[in-house]
Amino acid sequence: MRLVSEEDASSYEAGIPSTCLLVDPLDGTKEFISGREDFTVNIALIENGAPSAGIIFAPALDRMFFTSGSGKLVVMDHEDTREILGGVVADQRAQPLILTSRSHLDPHTAEVVKHLQSTNVRQVGSSLKFALIAAGEADLYLRLAPTMVWDSAAGQALIEAAGGVVLRPDGIRLPYLAEMKNEGFVAACTISLAERVLMLIRSLRNTGPPD
Repeated sequence: MRLVSEEDASSYEAGIPSTCLLVDPLDGTKEFISGREDFTVNIALIENGAPSAGIIFAPALDRMFFTSGSGKLVVMDHEDTREILGGVVADQRAQPLILTSRSHLDPHTAEVVKHLQSTNVRQVGSSLKFALIAAGEADLYLRLAPTMVWDSAAGQALIEAAGGVVLRPDGIRLPYLAEMKNEGFVAACTISLAERVLMLIRSLRNTGPPD
């Protein structure tokens, strides 16, 4: 099985194979350099163009999130370990907790977040955003600018194991089919929340922001 790593350009010269291990040894480089704790190590197993298992490890926080593809998410915090069964997600908050990128918040994403009118928005670095949604600690991560496959694959495996979804803006499950970049996504704890956001995205694209 091929190992594809962000730090080894030769490993992805021919693109992403349909089955591989996809590794990002340091996600959130700016957070790491700035002395923040929200940087991660990401490892995902890609099978037939989709993430089937994944690990996100936040060493400075001493937190690990992983799934073996069995429909179960395991969260390890210090000496505490808990399991989240697939399809069992926390009730949505009255105001969804929306996570955005601290270092890469693009104008399109910011506009959609503004129109969601949530008073509960938090900036977080790295793929930790996916892990927090999978663990029931947040509800939505929206990114409508291009990102690399190793930034999303492990997190997608975690969220899907916990019963959530990661969808392209056109509503299709985010795929991993040779391309190094994806063109944005909606990661949500439930399909209903994702659909609400996708509807807003389509509305803003068709009509533009209201006066």
